[in-house]
Amino acid sequence: MNLIEFNKILIQPSQIKKDQIDGLKTIIEEYPFFQVAHFLHLKALKAQHSFKYNDYLKKTAAYTTDRSVLFDSITSDDLDIHPAPADLIDVQDAQKEEEQTVDTNFIEEKI
Repeated sequence: MNLIEFNKILIQPSQIKKDQIDGLKTIIEEYPFFQVAHFLHLKALKAQHSFKYNDYLKKTAAYTTDRSVLFDSITSDDLDIHPAPADLIDVQDAQKEEEQTVDTNFIEEKI
């Protein structure tokens, strides 16, 4: 699975094909702590009505940091994923730069 195909899955997770499930599985094997890949794999198994769904649900829950989000996404019929607005990203970057500047100024004052 390449990056373009993975991005297509991210954009439309409800339209995962059977051959893409194997691609997600190889990504999970290579990067076991990649939570998004676990979730997409689980969602694909659910859509295919696979008997492996319950086993992978347990594994996905083990690798998920916030299981309430996993529960909400599993029980909801449609998952609405929106990318972060550019304005929010710019504000967060500015805050990080400001924090780093404050930290270095504080260290220089102590020295």
